[in-house]
Amino acid sequence: MSDNPIKPSNLTRADEERAHYDKMWSNSWLVTQQLGPLTHARYRLMRRELQGALTSNTRVIDVGCGNGTFLATLSDVVNPKNLIGVEYSAIGAETAPDILKSQILVGDIIALSEELCKDPFDVAVCSEVLEHVDSPKDILDAIYKILKPNGMLVVTVPALMKYWSAQDDVAGHQRRFEYDEFPVLLKSCGFKVENHIGWGGPIARIYNRAISKVGPERVMKNGSSPIVKILAPIVSSILKAQDSHPTKDGFQIVTRARRV
Repeated sequence: MSDNPIKPSNLTRADEERAHYDKMWSNSWLVTQQLGPLTHARYRLMRRELQGALTSNTRVIDVGCGNGTFLATLSDVVNPKNLIGVEYSAIGAETAPDILKSQILVGDIIALSEELCKDPFDVAVCSEVLEHVDSPKDILDAIYKILKPNGMLVVTVPALMKYWSAQDDVAGHQRRFEYDEFPVLLKSCGFKVENHIGWGGPIARIYNRAISKVGPERVMKNGSSPIVKILAPIVSSILKAQDSHPTKDGFQIVTRARRV
């Protein structure tokens, strides 16, 4: 085997995608997971959809779990040994909390589903993943396969192409989903949609536009600065007021569905 590094011309698309996500986790996304007000808003909304569904024995899988930050928040209810993550980026998985390091599988959920379906899950979460992939349906089909009958899926995706911005370009998004079309996609994969909301009222949209105007890379670069650490919880508290006002015109979709 050659000791020479792989030249860009020899990289497959999968290599390029993995390199992109490794770079994002190395430079930006870790801070966003810890402090980002919009990330924390998603976490709140996902926890709300999971309310009443979790016990110590509930088997939960987070598809595209990153560094396992959201999964770790569930350990206040679920026994950590029942929390499993799947992450495409090895760098993301390496930064997982200690209680989850051995629980995160690095790889592609489609390939891993053949093994995972042998011991299916009660709950799956999939947050901010489907906008990155060539075929969202293939990912949803794999999730369907690894869920128990009547198993729950909570999924979030960015909404409405009219909100496409520099944030989507930097993150490597391929699409944003239209509000009325996303439930149709879930149903085509065999899921029954139980709740479907749009989030991101006027205040949240102003904040989101400000990030795009300043530049998402600049925002993420300064994400660990003292002033950001002070302001982020304040912004999160303000945005929390948006949770009780769902809107079809929001820039975020949160959906709860079940395998039938």
